[in-house]
Amino acid sequence: MLKNYPNWSLSDYRGHIPNNFFYFLKRWVRNWGLQYFMANYLNQKVGNYIVDELLDKLSYEFGSTFSRDLDKYWFYVSGVDSKLSYDLSGRFNSIFPKKVGLLPPDISKVTRNSDLCLVLKNTKEDVNVGIFGEVEGNKGYKLTTDTFWNNKSDYCVFAIGVDKGSNKECYIDVYDYNGAPKVNIIFEAEHHVVKDFHRVLGAMENLFHNGPKTHFDPLGEEFGFFINHIKMNWDQPVNEIVDFFYKFIDYNDYIGKVDGTLPFMSSMQADETS
Repeated sequence: MLKNYPNWSLSDYRGHIPNNFFYFLKRWVRNWGLQYFMANYLNQKVGNYIVDELLDKLSYEFGSTFSRDLDKYWFYVSGVDSKLSYDLSGRFNSIFPKKVGLLPPDISKVTRNSDLCLVLKNTKEDVNVGIFGEVEGNKGYKLTTDTFWNNKSDYCVFAIGVDKGSNKECYIDVYDYNGAPKVNIIFEAEHHVVKDFHRVLGAMENLFHNGPKTHFDPLGEEFGFFINHIKMNWDQPVNEIVDFFYKFIDYNDYIGKVDGTLPFMSSMQADETS
């Protein structure tokens, strides 16, 4: 991430960055940040239809039917770069599919080398299944290339990507990788979900570059309210601003019962990575 400033340490990067630093970071945030954004979105009721289609497609492609006892689900962020993947393996008992080729899954390796984990939950017997996937926030077309999947775990069986397109659509496509199906969820860049995500990143770039007194059209009363709160509290600790935003989360929007803690969201003490 710091390759544009190869002689800087992370502490230098914080204290001596140019005012357009977010311009250089934005494409990384668009990619890595999409992991957290999609975990949030798909854990809400509004994303149910996508999850249903994903499971139907996985069942069809692998010739396997998920048990009716798997009556709940939840998405978690995985991957070696995220502190949130800690103890993820304790949330499921087996991986889908159970076996790829001749090798059984190495759960630790799959968890480290993936982006998302969909856990199907058996709430009666507490016997859960983990399904792993990838995220490509910048170049979704890569999901239909062998080059992308060559470096991924064989047990990553789905992916979420953002690709060009002006029809504002979200659709599911299947890519055949050496005889193994990869189920891809593709969001066109103009789809409202992705467009809102990019809109927030654009607003943050504007604020970081021009400061809290900058003026821009918030394109909506609700969005403007939160941007104005950031501007008015620019000198306050970040954790206080984040805590303020937490108050506006409606936990009734999430699937199942949420007790006020969301395990896919990072804490302010998350590990620093470069």
